[in-house]
Formats: sequence, C-alpha cells, structure tokens
Amino acid sequence: MRCFLFLVLLFTTEAWSPVVRNTIIPIDLESTPLQIKTNSIVGSDEWIYLNAYTADNQYIGLLQVKFMSQIRCYIWYCTRGGTDFTVQPGDEVDKTWTFQKTATALIAQCNGVEVLNYKFSD
Repeated sequence: MRCFLFLVLLFTTEAWSPVVRNTIIPIDLESTPLQIKTNSIVGSDEWIYLNAYTADNQYIGLLQVKFMSQIRCYIWYCTRGGTDFTVQPGDEVDKTWTFQKTATALIAQCNGVEVLNYKFSD
C-alpha cells in the first residue's frame, strides 16, 4: 500500500532536505524507509507527527512520537493511548529516526537501534 505523509524532515539520497511543514510527500514505506532527524530533548513535549493516506488520498492513520519524560509512540486508530518503545532511545540530543513498513509490521529505529516493531492485527 502506498502512503502519503506529512513530515518534519525527509531524507533523500542527495542530502537532508529542509523542513517543509504540512507537505504531502508520496512514499512507499515498504520499499523506501523514511528517515527524520530531530534535535529534541526528552521532556520537551515536542513531537514528530506523520499522517498516513492511501494512494487515493484517504486518511488511514497517524504516527506520533512525543518527547515527554520518556519518549512515547502513538499509533492512532491502531492502539489506545501511547505505546512504549521496546527500547528507550538513547540520551543523544541529535537523533535519526527510521520508519519502515513491512506486510505485517511498522518498524521504527532510532540511531540504528530498533525501538518499535508494531505488529499489525487482522
């Protein structure tokens, strides 16, 4: 399934692209992982906010990463409340997040360490 995402930063093969908020970017997370750089600190209440759409532009959900006292993930329309990461991201301020989708899961990495492997239900 192809998804369109609003995102904070988009990684390309050339270089990091500047922030263009509220921009729809066509991307297939099964073939191309999405990378986002952040410099938010734990407890800042800042967030990464990704809206997902189908190829025909129908809204299907939201992924939100919140920098609270612990960094938490919210997968709207799939979970109730926040989802704890299996591994809490490191203390580094500069983080590179990688998001990808398989046929069965949404996977997130932070600085190369898998922090989420959310299995989809039927």
